[in-house]
Amino acid sequence: MNWIVAGLIAGVVAYLVDWVMWSKVFTTGLEAFGEQLTPEQMKSFMGPALAKSAVLALAFG
Repeated sequence: MNWIVAGLIAGVVAYLVDWVMWSKVFTTGLEAFGEQLTPEQMKSFMGPALAKSAVLALAFG
């Protein structure tokens, strides 16, 4: 019985963490892809985007 309860709790927690990560963390900054950037804007955007991608890959990868 205890393992069933622990499994249910772990499943709910995993679902909530997944929802937060995909709704708040991974999609932040994607608004910029909705519009075309000039080459100068792309250069200034690419550095921080690559750094964020590297940090997230190391943290969750």
